[in-house]
Amino acid sequence: MRSFRPSIWLTLAWFPSLIILLGLGTWQMERRAWKLDLIHDIDARMQDAPVPLPENIQDTSAWRFRSVSVSGRFLHEAEAHRVAKPRQGTNGYQVLTPLLRDNGTAVVVDRGWIPKNLKDPATRQAGQVEGEVTLTGIVRLKGEQTMFVPDNDLETNIWFFVDLAAMQARAGVPLQQVWLVQSSSDLTWPDAAPPSFSLRNNHLEYAFTWYSLAVIMTVIYAMMGFARGRERTPK
Repeated sequence: MRSFRPSIWLTLAWFPSLIILLGLGTWQMERRAWKLDLIHDIDARMQDAPVPLPENIQDTSAWRFRSVSVSGRFLHEAEAHRVAKPRQGTNGYQVLTPLLRDNGTAVVVDRGWIPKNLKDPATRQAGQVEGEVTLTGIVRLKGEQTMFVPDNDLETNIWFFVDLAAMQARAGVPLQQVWLVQSSSDLTWPDAAPPSFSLRNNHLEYAFTWYSLAVIMTVIYAMMGFARGRERTPK
């Protein structure tokens, strides 16, 4: 009859590792539930009817992904070009322009996508709208540079992330500490496609990985324990 006789050292290695792997899997499941709630909240905020953007926002996080309306005059001379995802194999930029409001502050508006060959505003004069405009957009918070994002190139006016402090210095007017993605426009360029935001939600895959490792490690532990027991069983 086979007996299960794992060594004390094997048990001391297996049990804490099992607890850690199960804990990591459970943490990923909790993160998945949190992410699903966040995605639902973002979808709900974006589907709400637009509300006027306040002139002074104290809690910016409360306005994240809210649909808002705002009026003002574009400061085209302070237009910025953020590197965007290619469309149908064509490289391009997102056009970010401060919108000057009646109170003297401005909010940066992502007006939409342009192909790389239209970076010069002179090539798209129809999009350099003059006078007061009213638009709707989705509120975004200021961007942060990660280790994988290059520095913004202010000399060539090519941006990789939204740096509101640098954009404020460029515009010469106070900027609100949020920015907008314009919801729609009748213009050809910039092309303001309806905003869509996707958040990575691969926590279930991570949880499966951790739980699988826990099962595999336990199977190996059991096999080694039974093998050791067989070796020590008298014939």
